[in-house]
Amino acid sequence: MTDISKETVSELVNGAVAVEMTPKPLADFFSDAFKGVLIRAPGSKDPVPNTACVWIGGRGVTAGIGAATDGVGLSPGESITLPIADLSKVFVVAAVANQRVQWLAI
Repeated sequence: MTDISKETVSELVNGAVAVEMTPKPLADFFSDAFKGVLIRAPGSKDPVPNTACVWIGGRGVTAGIGAATDGVGLSPGESITLPIADLSKVFVVAAVANQRVQWLAI
């Protein structure tokens, strides 16, 4: 596994995604291969903070309804870094509509 903390950034790509109650890919419009992604749920210090947890996982991720399918929950203001090359394989979902995630990929 690549240690992305030691990588030189040749290009930084960012985005934001509206998270609703149906799982959707974090970014399904990039064909570039990345080394990793930082995903962040806007918190209380952001202009428009989330009001509920968002869940990060694979295609069948659920939002707090079953231990076998729930992803990793991000409360408002929390983040996670994933060493993944294909952003279309990362899905986001929320139990409450109108949430968001922001992301940076290298």
